[in-house]
Amino acid sequence: MSSLISHYPLLFLRLFFQISSLLLQLHFLQSDFRLPNLIDFLLTHGAWRVNIVLQQFSPPKSTNLARIKIFSFKDLWLFILGIIFVSVTSGSIGAFMLGVGAEEFFLGESENIIVVTQPGITTPFTGQVPLSLQQDIQKIRGVLTISPETLGLSVAQNLADKSVVVRGVTFNFTSLVSTQVIRGSWFDPRFGHSSKTVINGAMVGYILADNLGLSVGDTLQLACTLDETVIEVVITGILRSDSPSDEELIVSLSLGQTMTGKSTGFVSFLQVLIDTNVISKEDVSEHLTQEYLVPISLSTDDPELKSTFQDIPIIAYTPYGQHVKTQYIESGNITFFHLRFGTYEFVASPPSTGQSNVLRVFVNQFFYTPFVISIGSTFHDLAIKVLHNSNLAFNATVNVIERFSNQGIYSGRTNESGVVFFPNVPDKAYNLAVYYQNLSYYSLYHVTQSTLVSINIDSSFSLVVRNYTAGLEINGGNFTILLPNGTQIYHTANYLSNTSIYLEPGPYRVIYKYSSYLHAFNISIEGLIRRTIILGADELHLWIRNSQQNGVSANISVRWPNNTIISQLTDTNGTSVFVLNVGLNYSIIISLIDNQSKIHTRVVTFTNFLSLVIDFYDEYKLNIRVRNGTSFDPHTNGLDESYLEIRDNESLVAFGLTNSTGDVQFSFPDPGNYSISVSKDIFSWNGYVLVYNQTTHIDINLGKVRVTLLTQSVSSSPINNIEVSVADSSGQLFTLLTNRSGMAEFIVPIGNYTIELTTLGFSSLHIQNLTESQILWLNITIELSGDLYLTFENQFYQNLDLAFVVLRNDFYNTEIKVFTDTAGEIRLLGIPWGNYSLVVTHNEEIYPKQLISFVDHESEILIRIDTNGPILTSGKYAFWQDSSFSVVWSSEFVSGFLSSTLSLITTTLTTIVIIVSVLSLLSIASVISHPIVANERTIITFQYLGANRQQITFSLVLQLATLGFIASLSGSILGMWGMTILPNFQHINIGGVIISPRVDFWLVMAILFSNLIVIVVKASQKVNEIYSKHLPEKILG
Repeated sequence: MSSLISHYPLLFLRLFFQISSLLLQLHFLQSDFRLPNLIDFLLTHGAWRVNIVLQQFSPPKSTNLARIKIFSFKDLWLFILGIIFVSVTSGSIGAFMLGVGAEEFFLGESENIIVVTQPGITTPFTGQVPLSLQQDIQKIRGVLTISPETLGLSVAQNLADKSVVVRGVTFNFTSLVSTQVIRGSWFDPRFGHSSKTVINGAMVGYILADNLGLSVGDTLQLACTLDETVIEVVITGILRSDSPSDEELIVSLSLGQTMTGKSTGFVSFLQVLIDTNVISKEDVSEHLTQEYLVPISLSTDDPELKSTFQDIPIIAYTPYGQHVKTQYIESGNITFFHLRFGTYEFVASPPSTGQSNVLRVFVNQFFYTPFVISIGSTFHDLAIKVLHNSNLAFNATVNVIERFSNQGIYSGRTNESGVVFFPNVPDKAYNLAVYYQNLSYYSLYHVTQSTLVSINIDSSFSLVVRNYTAGLEINGGNFTILLPNGTQIYHTANYLSNTSIYLEPGPYRVIYKYSSYLHAFNISIEGLIRRTIILGADELHLWIRNSQQNGVSANISVRWPNNTIISQLTDTNGTSVFVLNVGLNYSIIISLIDNQSKIHTRVVTFTNFLSLVIDFYDEYKLNIRVRNGTSFDPHTNGLDESYLEIRDNESLVAFGLTNSTGDVQFSFPDPGNYSISVSKDIFSWNGYVLVYNQTTHIDINLGKVRVTLLTQSVSSSPINNIEVSVADSSGQLFTLLTNRSGMAEFIVPIGNYTIELTTLGFSSLHIQNLTESQILWLNITIELSGDLYLTFENQFYQNLDLAFVVLRNDFYNTEIKVFTDTAGEIRLLGIPWGNYSLVVTHNEEIYPKQLISFVDHESEILIRIDTNGPILTSGKYAFWQDSSFSVVWSSEFVSGFLSSTLSLITTTLTTIVIIVSVLSLLSIASVISHPIVANERTIITFQYLGANRQQITFSLVLQLATLGFIASLSGSILGMWGMTILPNFQHINIGGVIISPRVDFWLVMAILFSNLIVIVVKASQKVNEIYSKHLPEKILG
């Protein structure tokens, strides 16, 4: 089962590293590595010629110092070992965090499984691996099984748009992953534990099933994240595999390709199971990544064509027609392709004769003998004989299509003998497509000689189209089958159910269109099978009638969510039928044929079979009552003499005054959307009303309270989501949230009110005696705040979904009560800084109170609950009782707090080190520019092997810095190597918290850099002391 990496080792390693680095840096800055011995070390590396100039004498006296062998390496062992220790630690932690921070999803890799995916991708969702690579890798000795898979994200539209990870697999998946069917069965018998095939079936992991409340037989309407495709799948079973699949939806590979937007020739990745006793993972990896040399040459019987070889492009394709590389013949009638492992098809395209024959090469080694592509004007006679279940097929259509170009070259029908004859066909490769009755056949054929090709169409493969929602077969519609490269091999304008279509084994794309319904999916033919296409659509019946309840002629337009509009006319009875996708919202616009001014609009959420009756009347009445504020008593009289205007697109349609009860009635010849304006005394109201019934009643309430909030200390901009409550003298309460403009508008009866404003972490604000229609501007100073993200999990690193959490801030006297989502997460936006205590209730058990501290603009805190630990009480929710709780500090929080504190200290120390290094270098520069004055009478100058003092200084600093750099580099290499022997951490649950410690990684690099700076600083200080103090003392005794 997929789980997050254990946080405890990560935190302890991080703390250990930071503390060690901090202590070492402080030691480097403060220690003195026995400077006299260091000088002796420098003196032993060559003879110094020292010139002592006595000011009162001349010429100068020269003294040569012999080498004094008194240096011992142990004097520097702490210095060097310290560098190596810090480097190894930083390299190890850096490599560890870098691997975690990459956010790679666990694909099932183990010691005998290799995951093959596209180079350069960050997640397997975006991988594009040719499916043909599966057959090629299978040829490698030691490869046992290959599981081609897709991985994608979808949104379950009928489950509150919750995210679902969808994995598309073949039956080889069960050879790599041990699965147990808990309930139901697989959607394909080849997986085992199943007796029927459901092409839109899916298995759901037991964890995902529990999180989403799914059972066998439920349907999911999945919107793919990479395109606008919406697929309806039916749950056929629930499985357990103790792998990431427990939190995923498992579908067939063809359905997974459709949902990830991949063509039939590509998958997200391949999982390769190998026999490690025969071949190692490294050898397989070398096979797949090595570029091999493939020489290609041309031949022809045409002398004129031969002279143009260097102008003929030679193109390499994948088996699915994807262009790989184009090259031209070089000198010696040969060109060289550098290609990776796999199968390729080579084609030469001379301008005069068109495409050559196709050369197919399996590239798995270096080739030294050229492959030859024949080009020429050779023609052959091609005869094709078509059989249907071994019987002659009369009047079958045969198309001969040029390979790669997909241009139809020849077409004809078979005679009584089932034969069609094509004379003078060029020597090339062709796709043969045969259509007979409701059957279709497709194959690839190379024409190299005159021949008779026999094709036998078997009826054993069939597709049955069913409407899943209604459970009825659909007879009709357009049905098309395409090859992966887009070549159409089958099409019918009147598709009938139970049509048999023969297809050679391989991948195909099926497109079915019935009325306004469009469904496209991928299939992979691996044998003689029967499949059922499940379509998530149903019928919408509309009946348009007049006031006499007779059907009328109307034009009906249905606008889909993607703004596609489908229109049709009603029949003589005023009825019309649309086939729509289930679970979507549609706008229906109806206009009468004999009266274009009468238009109805209706918004429909289509869930299943629906019959709507739309009435058009000769006259439409609108009854309006203008009320005094908001009154919940329907018998209360309204406001008299209120003035109203009704407009249609700014044109005045009607106007009038309300009577003594506040009522007024208007009549219209046509339905439609009208604007209304109402005014009385100082009050006014504007709005819209949709008139489509014979009589429409609406109530309008006069009187508004507008509240605008402005932040002052943070952004001086309006605040949204502030809860505003307005209460009258009787205690009746009206509550709204402010919008993005910081406004909340209320329609209330005339009178005085109390306004209460509350938000997370703030005390309430009370404004007394607010009169009706007053506009109030409230200036509120916001304390420092930020966004807090909490994640809750148990001791097994499983998310605590739908846990009830109560947070309390005693300073603001505020309680926050909220549920975790299915990922165990809570997002609190814009809450003030401070200390919060919290209590968690999960599965009706209440756990001890914990304390968290929030002092950042954005913070993520993981809270782990020990479900086997102390339980305070049992109940549905945890409500606050201060006296019954004890403070329990989370070890995660303590570790995180210490880690953050050490990070701050380390960063500050790094800054100090950089400043000190700059000052030290400036000091050295000052020393170098002047002679050293040993005393009042003596000036010392010196040389080292003829070099000047600047070169000496630079050499010393460079040597010590290089020593540190080599040690750091060696330590990093050791650290990276050490990471290879660590166990593979299997993660990440996409619905949970994803650790992204890239900041920590760069902090590690900053600390390593600061250590190198320390090395330079110490070296500079040593040189400074050598020049200014110790060397003169040594020379002068």
